[in-house]
Amino acid sequence: MFRCFSLLSLATLLGVSLATTGNSSSLSASEPGVTLPKEVSLTIGDGETFRKALAANKGNVVLVDYWATWCIPCRRKFPHVVELGKKHAKDGLAIVTVSTDDVARQEAVKSYLVKQEATFTNILSKFGTGTKTAETFDIPGDVPFYQLYDRNGKLRYQFSPDPDGIAKGEDVSKMDARILELLAE
Repeated sequence: MFRCFSLLSLATLLGVSLATTGNSSSLSASEPGVTLPKEVSLTIGDGETFRKALAANKGNVVLVDYWATWCIPCRRKFPHVVELGKKHAKDGLAIVTVSTDDVARQEAVKSYLVKQEATFTNILSKFGTGTKTAETFDIPGDVPFYQLYDRNGKLRYQFSPDPDGIAKGEDVSKMDARILELLAE
């Protein structure tokens, strides 16, 4: 079971009901210089879905955001991830998000993504908030958690609000600088 880094109570958040709009669609690549699609999509998937998303974005720097709707620090940081995606799409930054919410919360996840205008690749782990998600997506600790892949698809950096909790991880405050570093390569 994942914990939100802040360990805030989930009870009040689980009672929140959000409406959803739009349909789920398949994964698509964002090539450098291409305008992001206008539609928000959410794909329920597993490790294979994730590998396909990374492969579809080869040639781009890829920021992966592992998050959940019940995690307040995740929700606080998410708009910044959206902003990074919009700001650097023309430079070759692609965003992939992986929600660790339970599949039963698919509508709430999609609604949140629509509200945030998250028009990039969004995956909801079919394994939900369990250890199978952590194993499948190689998440070493709590969410929020971020991975940064170079243009060749190699994992170069991992970020967490608690970098001591992940091997070779960095504090999330260094994420923007690392993105710029890989975009310049």
